[in-house]
Amino acid sequence: MRQKNERQHYVPQCYLRNFSENGKNLYTYDKIIKKSFCSSTGKVAYEDFFYDLPKKYIRNIEQLPFAEKYFEKEFFSKNVEVAFSSLLSKIITKATNWKISNLDTTILDGDEKSTFAYLIVIQYLRNIKVRNNFSTMFENLAQQSADIIASTIDSNLKVKASLDKEFEPVLHSDIYADPEFLKNCASDLLKKHWVYYVSSDNDFITSDNPVLLKPHLQNQRRFNEGFGMSGVEIILPISPSVLLTIWDSEHHKDKLTHSDKFISEISMRKKREYNMYQYLHAHRQVFSKTNNFELIKLLENIIK
Repeated sequence: MRQKNERQHYVPQCYLRNFSENGKNLYTYDKIIKKSFCSSTGKVAYEDFFYDLPKKYIRNIEQLPFAEKYFEKEFFSKNVEVAFSSLLSKIITKATNWKISNLDTTILDGDEKSTFAYLIVIQYLRNIKVRNNFSTMFENLAQQSADIIASTIDSNLKVKASLDKEFEPVLHSDIYADPEFLKNCASDLLKKHWVYYVSSDNDFITSDNPVLLKPHLQNQRRFNEGFGMSGVEIILPISPSVLLTIWDSEHHKDKLTHSDKFISEISMRKKREYNMYQYLHAHRQVFSKTNNFELIKLLENIIK
């Protein structure tokens, strides 16, 4: 008999713990209820059975190398998140040492950087916002096809196409676990300038949608889900003290001198901008090491 609840995180706890004082709890601001509170890392950024594949969509289940919990238990827990946790820890440790010595260091070697590029892409694609967007797009395409077919039968015939909710995790897995698509997106990242901003104030925040794509040029095509878009900046807070930004090398050539380096030259205004971007693009919640969401509350009062 299936249990009633099983939390499956679309933002892994190994990442969220970096924004926790004790490795267990972090401060959360909820955009819907407009309140902040302290929460366990295990009780945020999840949906019950989020990655489970319904048995009715698994053919010849006895012959397949995976079952309904393959992506949660094997793909993410035993592989993706192990590597993600290790590289996040390495970056944070290197940043801590850099703040003391201020000497340039190799942050990630070639293989590690390539792996991290894949992990950034997977984190972006595994998120609930991407699932919702692709489900809507799939349903719209199905409706368009149904309308075309119906019009050939009877111009007055109306057909309603809908996506089986149980098919959503199947459709989603075909995106975040597509090796060729991941390779193309990661390749786009590796062509760009990676700049690691370090804040001595430990004031970077994150969200339940941490990997953000910020366009700097208007009306550009979103190649490879945006990772190949001209002028794009990819943003990922690593910890309260480290923020990774990845810049299009063709349109942000000024970032070359800082590529693959830690830098502390980031203004308070710029840090606030990055934090606000996390808030604005969060699915529902933002997370912080400290219970300081005054800037968010101020913004909400302005846009009421």
